[in-house]
This record gives sequence, structure tokens and C-alpha cells, in this order.
Amino acid sequence: MKSKSLNLRVDLQSLPDEAVMPRKEKEFGEKKEMKKRIVLFSALIFLCSMFTLAVCEETRGSSSIASILNAWGAKDGQELYTRILDHWNRNIDGTRISWPAKIRLGGTTEDLISKPGSWDLAIVSSKDVDLQKLADEGLVQEYGFVPTQDFILQQWLLPDELQGLLPEHPFLAHQVYFYDYDHATGEATLLICKHYSGEPSGVPGPFARAILGGRSADTVRGVEGIVRVEAPPIAFKVEPGELLNWEIDDLLSRPRDWDVANILIQNESDLDALDRAGLLYDFSQDNFWLTRSYDWPVPNGIYSEDGRLIAIPHIAYYGPEESGFLVTVVNAHCQNTTKAMAYVKHWIKGCEWDWDFYTQEKTEEEDVPEEIRKYGICMYKDEMDW
Repeated sequence: MKSKSLNLRVDLQSLPDEAVMPRKEKEFGEKKEMKKRIVLFSALIFLCSMFTLAVCEETRGSSSIASILNAWGAKDGQELYTRILDHWNRNIDGTRISWPAKIRLGGTTEDLISKPGSWDLAIVSSKDVDLQKLADEGLVQEYGFVPTQDFILQQWLLPDELQGLLPEHPFLAHQVYFYDYDHATGEATLLICKHYSGEPSGVPGPFARAILGGRSADTVRGVEGIVRVEAPPIAFKVEPGELLNWEIDDLLSRPRDWDVANILIQNESDLDALDRAGLLYDFSQDNFWLTRSYDWPVPNGIYSEDGRLIAIPHIAYYGPEESGFLVTVVNAHCQNTTKAMAYVKHWIKGCEWDWDFYTQEKTEEEDVPEEIRKYGICMYKDEMDW
């Protein structure tokens, strides 16, 4: 008996725990292990949420700012600045770019006024700032009003409620870009460029445009209604922003990602591939384009072989191209053709105004009112009758 009992103990010790653990004890152990895993998983979720909340709290609740940081793989404004510079210097030939800029994430009107040295470009919620107050303090970059300037064109496309946020002035426009817009809450994410002062200051405009260029087509349409792109050849790239990196091949391969395109062509046949793909809207559906006549050194329209009006040539504000010419086209699959056509009409009339200013009207100093003369080529806003 003694030896049998000893043998039994040895046998029990040699067995795995599962074989000797009472059923209740086994179930208790499994539940305990499961609870541990649930606690660890919950802790992980909590830490992630606290990180997100910290980012949003720092940026006053704007998830859009967090998404901008994520898009560039940055954790704060300084790293965002560095990432954009690195991106440019990887993708552009020539002199290394080292433009200075302090990018501030979040802030109120009072923050931006009390700490003007903390920012050149402020990415903020429209709920937190009063643009008129900032402009009155001389903190927002201002230019004489030119209808074809990039940020002025974007502002023209904004819905009325967002246009109402902009500072009022009879002939000055303020460089504020709108990144996105939540129609349900009425909140927009703003990119505010600070006014250049006499002290050393940054260059916010290119950084703002680079950030805008990283948006999805849906985000752009959500605030501007349409997606506008430019497709010049590599040699004509002005800035290494996404919107200037398109080629005709991109227009062909990404037909759902654009609505209006400005294209630099050498001859009319450069549009053949887009036309064969069925991507060029026929402007002749609007009688305005058939009756329009304007005297400048580019044709009034480009027609397909079957007589459709597929492109509207124009001249940029800096004058005719050395070779080829610029045309504007509308995507035949545009999601908002009405707005796209209204925009092109506005854009071309603005280009005509530019050309008039340079070549025909207001060429003498006395023709330009003294109060706006120092701002160069510009106009009173109420002169824009289109």
C-alpha cells in the first residue's frame, strides 16, 4: 500500500496541470486569464484614446489637425515643417529649399494676438478665431485684390457661410486658406498666413499650399465644391505642391479626382488622349462660350474634329508662355458641372482683366487710385462685375 501510494504521487506530479486541476479551479484560472487580457486590451485602448485626446486638446478639438499631422508623419508643428521641407527637397531639382516658417497647431484669437512670434502659419478651427480681429491687428497677410490669385479663387468657391468669416476690406484680400468643412457643425479648418513684418519672418504660403495639396478629392469638394488641378510639364513647376505635380497621364489615370484642369500644351493635339477617353466637356452647351470674343494672342477656343468646344485658352497673369499656351478644360464626368462651369467663366474673365491691366487699361500711374497704387496690380472688389 505504501509503495502504491508513493507511485500514485509520482504519477500525479508527472501529469500536466490540465489533467489534475479540478474543473472549477480550471474554469477560474481561464476566467482570470481572460480578465487579464481584457484589462490589458482596455488599457491599450485608453492610452491610444488619451494620445488622440491630447493631440485634439492641444489643437482645440480639431481632428482635422491630427489628420494633417498623420498625413505627413509628424507629431507637432515643427516636425510638420521639417517633413514638408524634406518632401520638397526629395522631389525637386536645383537649389535646396530652406524657407523658414513656424507652424502653429491650434489656438484662439487671443493666443495668436498675444504670441505673434509663435507662428507664421496657424492651423486653427474657425470656431476659435475671429479673422476680422486678426486682420485689424495687422496679423493676416494682405494683398491688393486680384481675382486670379490662388487663395482669392478658393475663397470665391466657398459657400456663403464661410465667405462670411473673411475680413472685410474694399480692396485688400487676406491670405487665409480653408482646408476642410464640416457642414453639420459649421466648423472649418483654417490655414492663416501671418503678415510679413519688418523683423525676420517666415514664408507661410508655400507650406499652406503643400498641406492643401495633400487633401483627398472628397475633402476638397466638401469645402470648394470642385477639384481644380494644374498640369504643366516638369520644367514649368513653380512649387513642389501636389496641385502642381499633375501631368496629362495623371488626368487620364485619375478621372474621378479632378473636375477642372489648367493644362499647358504645345499644340492642340496634346488634348487628343483626353478627348479619346471621353474626359473633355463640350463648352458649346453654354451659348456664352460660342458668342464670346476677346482680343489676345491665343484662340478663343479649341475644337475637336467633330466640332465640340473642348478647351478654353487663356494667358496667365505673368504673360504669354514662351512656348505653347495654357488651356482650361472641364471633366465630362464632373460631379458638379454647374459649379465647374461657373468657376471657369469667373476664371477666364479674371484672366481677361489681368491682360487688360497689363496691356490696355490703367497703364499710366494716374489711372490707378493712389490708395491702392502701392499694392501693385489690383482692383476694388466692387469693380468685379462678373
